[in-house]
Amino acid sequence: TWNLMRAYAGHRMERWVALGSFEEYGGATPPFDEAQQETPLSPYGLTKCWSTHLMRWLSRAEGYPVVVLRAGVVYGPGQLHHALIPEVIRHCAEAMPMALTPGEQQRDFIHVTDVVDALVRAASAPEARWSTASARSPMKRPTPSSPRSCAATTISRSRARSPAR
Repeated sequence: TWNLMRAYAGHRMERWVALGSFEEYGGATPPFDEAQQETPLSPYGLTKCWSTHLMRWLSRAEGYPVVVLRAGVVYGPGQLHHALIPEVIRHCAEAMPMALTPGEQQRDFIHVTDVVDALVRAASAPEARWSTASARSPMKRPTPSSPRSCAATTISRSRARSPAR
C-alpha cells in the first residue's frame, strides 16, 4: 500500500478506493461500526488494519482522497470450491447431506456484485478526504448464517446473468 500510494505522489487523484475487511474487527460481533476499535486476530486482519491506518495517515498528512470499504464475507462466481457457499450449493444440487453448525454465528454475507457496486459508488461519491464504510449485504443487519439462503441467492443471480438459450 505504501509503495503504491507513494508512486502516485504528485499526481492528481480524484479518489483512492481501497478494499478493507471485516477481519479488521477481529472477534467483535456484527453488526460492525466504523467508529469501533479494530482488534484483528489474524495476520490478514492485522495487515488490512495497518493498511487502513496508513491510508488514513496519508490522507491527513498529504491530502490523499481515500475511501476504505470494509467488506463482509464475499461470495459468488469464482469463489474457491471449498468455501461454505459453494459447498452448500454443491451439496444442494447433488441432494447430498451436509454437516453444518446450528447457524448461530453472525456473518454478513455479501455477493461479489454488491461489493463491485459499492466500490463504483465510492469512487464516484462526492468529494471526501477520508472515510471508511462497510460494504454490507442488502439486509438491514447481519443475520445468523444462512447457507441455504445464500446458496439460493447465488443460484438465482447466476440464472439471471446467464445468456438465454
